[in-house]
Amino acid sequence: ALLIPLAISILLLVWLNLRFAFPLGQDSVMYHLPRIGHYYQQGSLRWFPSSDIREISFPLNYELIQLWLVVFTRNWHFILLAQWVYLAIAGLSLYCLSEIIGGHTGAALVTTLLWLSTPFLLLNAGIIKNDVMVACFTLYAFALIFTLNQEYFWPVLGISTAISVIVGMKYTAVFPSLVLVLI
Repeated sequence: ALLIPLAISILLLVWLNLRFAFPLGQDSVMYHLPRIGHYYQQGSLRWFPSSDIREISFPLNYELIQLWLVVFTRNWHFILLAQWVYLAIAGLSLYCLSEIIGGHTGAALVTTLLWLSTPFLLLNAGIIKNDVMVACFTLYAFALIFTLNQEYFWPVLGISTAISVIVGMKYTAVFPSLVLVLI
């Protein structure tokens, strides 16, 4: 009985965030939006001139997805849509992981909805930061690790792709990646 109002409140928050909020935060203003705006303004993915080492050392995988949203929708307000999609994928991965480890569907659903409703996670999904994308791919890789078996090879490909994406986006993602490799 508690799950339905919780799910409705999460969907309402997502709608309000996509409709009225503009994604501002330190990383957004100092790093992500200038890079996206530069590529959009120049009409090219040529080198981004900057003295910030993060802007010239990290690949543009996160910004490229945001740029595609701006180019294809011709609207800056949909730039947060990717954040919410990543959050949904992370929630689905957490649900699968909880069900594999715990084995009970109800407990996995409650765990996922509680995690999805934490204020810090919702705050990060409401601003342009690559933290939600890193969490998404980390949970996805953990879920794939627990589904490994001898018959199918596709989880190994997904795990290696997820690890390469998260390490390519944040230096701090090396730590969960080492845990994933060791498992």
